[in-house]
Amino acid sequence: MSPLWELSWTFFKVGALSFGGGYAILKVIMFFVVESRGWLSLGEFADVVSISQSTPGPIGINAATFVGYKVLGVWGALAATISSLVVPASLSFAAERLIRRWGDSRLFESVLGSLSPVLLAMLISAGWSLKDAVGWGYGSTSVFLVVFALSLLKGSSPLALMLLGGLVGLLGGLISFGGS
Repeated sequence: MSPLWELSWTFFKVGALSFGGGYAILKVIMFFVVESRGWLSLGEFADVVSISQSTPGPIGINAATFVGYKVLGVWGALAATISSLVVPASLSFAAERLIRRWGDSRLFESVLGSLSPVLLAMLISAGWSLKDAVGWGYGSTSVFLVVFALSLLKGSSPLALMLLGGLVGLLGGLISFGGS
């Protein structure tokens, strides 16, 4: 199998498993890219996640693009991006038709509601897998727990919580590195 085909097939599978959005799928991307294929180290993958978060667009698509570029250059970036979009785009079109027809059905609502615990487990798994690469310790755990608790309050602003978490992380970094 050619490297371009292998990259395309890998990200086609990633796209097929991408329920819950980019953050939920990070564990799947990490499995294929770091653990299964060895295309990136865990540290390099953590860098890809950081870059993907800081650039405009969905994190899963950004990660696919950056990994594709790292592995095979521009053609790899294009192949990984397109391949990761095929299944979700097809499912989105199909879901739109289902919602138009069955959107008011209790069974349909029940099926969608049952996916929430699975998505939460995928998010927790992705965070747990990256904890060593990003220096997870007592301070970052405390920041996470406080921001998570605040996010459960009605009316909490996601932007304010991100800024709060970033500010506390920055201050913690400055203090632990002696202000440098």
